[in-house]
Amino acid sequence: MSENTPETVHYSKTAKWLHWIMAVVLIFDLTVAQQFSTMPAAEKGEILLGHSSIGTILLLLVLFRLFWRYRNPGPALPSTMAEWQKIASKASHHTLYTLMVIVPLTGFYISDYSPIAVTPFGAFSMGGEGMTEEGFQAVRSAHEIATQALIVLIVIHFGAAMYHRLIQKDGVFQRMAPRFRKNKD
Repeated sequence: MSENTPETVHYSKTAKWLHWIMAVVLIFDLTVAQQFSTMPAAEKGEILLGHSSIGTILLLLVLFRLFWRYRNPGPALPSTMAEWQKIASKASHHTLYTLMVIVPLTGFYISDYSPIAVTPFGAFSMGGEGMTEEGFQAVRSAHEIATQALIVLIVIHFGAAMYHRLIQKDGVFQRMAPRFRKNKD
């Protein structure tokens, strides 16, 4: 199937904007978070403030994106796509959305117990007052595992997008790809 097949139906501009803004911000925030273990304690407070603020923005964006998706379903997958690929696509997208909610919520929950005060935008604090050390460690582990799973799924998502763009050439990639207008000058 060619990349310009009539079956290639694009997502809405809003869906595309949400997808790409979230992708850039999420990858930036995950990259910053991966540096925490090697960072001096003096720098962690300021970085955690930014990390939690970005996490708050991402949580709000994913909730809006879920609302938008509910109100504006995406186009159907191409009929030429294998059934197992359709199932894998739906499962991975549902898991991505779930993890994009779990990661910031667990981050908020452990933030109050952290030895470094974490307050999104410096304005408010959320979390586990009265949490035991064991509870803190369990939620922190859940946050780290969910973060690693999110990274793995992002890599798989990117790989699948490239597979559809470069090998299958079935129009799946183009559905979410930005469309740039050519100058008529």
